[in-house]
Amino acid sequence: MARDGNLVAIVDGDETMPWAAASLCLQKSQVLASNLDAVVWAEKPLMTLDRLICSALANAPAGFQVFSQSARRLAPALPLSSQLRLRLEFSGLLLFTESLEALAASALLESPFDDAAILVAGGHGEWSDCALGTGRAGNVEFSTQIDFPHSLSALWNIFSHYLGAAPAAIAERSLHGSPSFSEALGELVDLKEDGSFRLDLGYFDFYTRAAPRCARLESLFGGPPLPARAPWSGREADIAASLQKLTEEILRRMAAEARRRSRTAELCVAGSIVANRPAMERLKADSPAGFFVAPAAGAAQRAAGAALLGSRRTFHTPRPRPGSQAQSPAASLPLAQRTAADTAFDVVIDLALGAVYYLGFAVYSL
Repeated sequence: MARDGNLVAIVDGDETMPWAAASLCLQKSQVLASNLDAVVWAEKPLMTLDRLICSALANAPAGFQVFSQSARRLAPALPLSSQLRLRLEFSGLLLFTESLEALAASALLESPFDDAAILVAGGHGEWSDCALGTGRAGNVEFSTQIDFPHSLSALWNIFSHYLGAAPAAIAERSLHGSPSFSEALGELVDLKEDGSFRLDLGYFDFYTRAAPRCARLESLFGGPPLPARAPWSGREADIAASLQKLTEEILRRMAAEARRRSRTAELCVAGSIVANRPAMERLKADSPAGFFVAPAAGAAQRAAGAALLGSRRTFHTPRPRPGSQAQSPAASLPLAQRTAADTAFDVVIDLALGAVYYLGFAVYSL
């Protein structure tokens, strides 16, 4: 939540159930929903739905499971105005901002820089996961984006499944290995000089399976995937070190390209990549003129940027004062208990998505 251009409360909750997070945020800031000037949604859900439908139809009929799970996340956003009235008793101004734009704003508008190059990586945006841009006078403008399915998030999620560890744990454990699998990773990722890249989609099936298969990775890296939280050997540490080295090189080239395009030396970074501490330390070491990382994490990072961006664009509030970030920005929300009504709603959503999907597939096949 932002007041007069400054963040006053941030809650990191479950993106599929945002109303509990919103209610807690209102409680923390002691504000009634009816007194809000506006609500800003940190995504344009119809754009995301468009990508999901296009991707699912391109992989039909195998892609329905992934389409259903991904589209269900959008369910709270599609009838948003009625949901706000029902759950928060809010009927005021409703604004939307693109996901990557909100992430970029979370870094730029809380940074000490008037102008800066912007790098968003792991952004899970409507159509893009990575983007480069420029921030001037508090405004964000992207110059290039890397569209799905070529995604740094997808690459890390595949290896998270293969190595049985969360991305943050992989990054930390990479410090104990050597990048001896760099050549093998080069078969998966075609990296260009400007930091753009393309994944070899023959190794990935994340658009057709919720739990990715790793058969080709097994032959490439010499072993089966590990169960979650299984102990590592030197091989897994070396794979992690190779993945980390590749990621840091991608980010280094993207940062250089962002500075070249924006003609500024200062750099702001946002997206899920900020949780990769070794990569952030490497970028900081390469940014002597100025470096700033979005302070919030997860969904809270996107929400903070949306609040600041909506406040600035719509109500022309000044930029946040240095050091004015909300207290406890990483405050987390306990998982909400699901009710029978929630389950029934899920069933209805699944049926509706199935009907839309197969109707679209039938039309697409004509």
